Amino acid sequence: MGGHSPQVLGYEHAVDLGLHTIINNHMIGTGPNLPFCSSCHIGYGWVKIPYDFNDPKLIDCLICHDSTGIYKKDPFGGGFPDPQINLKEIATSIGFPSRNNCGKCHFYSDGGPNVKHGDLSPALISPEPDLDVHMGAFQMHCTDCHYTKNHKIIGKSLSAPASEGDLSCTRCHSSKPHKISGILGSHLDNHIKSVACETCHIQYIAKVYPTRIYLDWSKAGLDDFKIKKEEKGLIYKYEKKLGFQIWKKNYIPVYKWYDGKRKVYKLGDKVKTSEKIVLNAIEGERKNPESKIYPFKIHKAKQPYDIEEKTLVVPKLYNGFWEHFNWQKAIKE
Repeated sequence: MGGHSPQVLGYEHAVDLGLHTIINNHMIGTGPNLPFCSSCHIGYGWVKIPYDFNDPKLIDCLICHDSTGIYKKDPFGGGFPDPQINLKEIATSIGFPSRNNCGKCHFYSDGGPNVKHGDLSPALISPEPDLDVHMGAFQMHCTDCHYTKNHKIIGKSLSAPASEGDLSCTRCHSSKPHKISGILGSHLDNHIKSVACETCHIQYIAKVYPTRIYLDWSKAGLDDFKIKKEEKGLIYKYEKKLGFQIWKKNYIPVYKWYDGKRKVYKLGDKVKTSEKIVLNAIEGERKNPESKIYPFKIHKAKQPYDIEEKTLVVPKLYNGFWEHFNWQKAIKE
């Protein structure tokens, strides 16, 4: 459950930093929730630690190579297939990964469209050009950019510490991409020294499905929670399992200087409970030549912590809080 994390400050040479050691403010942590969390990973039976990642019999090839569109995993089965599907039929109809294959997991990360990332949803299976120019106008696939070598798919995510390598627009587009003659073209091309391509070309996200921007876990488990009048431009939701949520469509990103490095909250780190805790802190500044202005989605949450140890905690949700709705018990579990 770990890997190389060269972009995480203080852990550049570590290999043990992974989703079992860091905490987020979506589903909080994987440790006690593996049967649920691992349903979106390419392993079979990943329900406890340690797990043998070197056993080829535990690799789920069909999740990426099914071409029937009917393959699916048991959402609480630790990565095993849904027992109701016909595996023989699917195994005789395999092919190269499609958008639908990638989307089986990535479009529903943390429980639904755009919950975590804001720009990954089923709308990308057959998008209009104004939603995604690469897939909509040129019929490209995810793997055209996220290419694979020895079954390692290049790319990284700010929600996971391990990295399989950087993916940049300049892999296909030159350092002078605008192709406009005269002073305007020169001016625009000069911008990419300090402004990332995405900053201008992804002006807002969550165009089709809204994205979640706030989650209040302290309201979870209530039977009588009532949503007050919504603020204009926002969508309020309540789920007993998750609590109060705020969603937004056509989300305008937050812009920050970013040099490719970040700090993360590791399980057991002390926190100052009197101030806001940043779990995934972007590094970079204007004077740093390695920094550029990038667009980010900010997700805020209220979540449980240990009042004595002053550490954030990972409650047991699946077969835990979601059944008895007792925070003390779920944290102890």
